[in-house]
Amino acid sequence: MESLNLKLLTLIPVGTERTVTGKTLQTLLNASEREIKNDIQRLRFAGVPIGASKTNPAGYYIITNPAEQKRYSSAIENQALTSLRVATAIKNADLLNWKDQILNQRSNYVKETLNQ
Repeated sequence: MESLNLKLLTLIPVGTERTVTGKTLQTLLNASEREIKNDIQRLRFAGVPIGASKTNPAGYYIITNPAEQKRYSSAIENQALTSLRVATAIKNADLLNWKDQILNQRSNYVKETLNQ
């Protein structure tokens, strides 16, 4: 494991009660956001159970129990499904007529609202 990974690992607290933000890790390690995210991903792929929370307390933490594991893995799965839906929508977008379609939908909505 590279030295930044080991330093990073020692700074990530155990459990969701105490977390460390990406900004704090960047400052402490004098690293960019991208470096921190990439190293966290490498640690995860190496088997280190690093979770992250967007709610208070927001930040990274070491997963310690099945409830934390389930909560984080469910959040990541939902995020992945959303990303797949976005990818499908972009892949299927009508590059020539999307603007007219949106304007027509908006116009129909206004008409329906006024007729109520």
